[in-house]
Amino acid sequence: MNGPLDGEVMAIEAFGEPPEATFGRHDKCLVSLPDDPETSRKHARLLWRDGAWWIEDLGSTNGTFVGEFAQQRRISSPVMLHYGEIFRVGLSRFRLEALGDAVRNESRAFGEAAV
Repeated sequence: MNGPLDGEVMAIEAFGEPPEATFGRHDKCLVSLPDDPETSRKHARLLWRDGAWWIEDLGSTNGTFVGEFAQQRRISSPVMLHYGEIFRVGLSRFRLEALGDAVRNESRAFGEAAV
């Protein structure tokens, strides 16, 4: 949405139990951001828990933020995200989106989301 991957739409397939996707500069992160200087090697993770997507900071130096502009807040514990909500990892901003009503139902079942 913003940052080195500005304008890109990514469909992320989260793996594991619970399904999760990691964000960071490390090439083993599912969402690798090697060109974002404000992103830690393992910065944050998006995980499916209790029927919703959650974002969690993984002890990053520069923090993980939820919301935009004046409503933006740095998180210190996992935060439940709603479809359409903005989160920031380093300089990169993402918006959690469903890929459509049919995919939204499948996303809940299989742990897939678009950011």
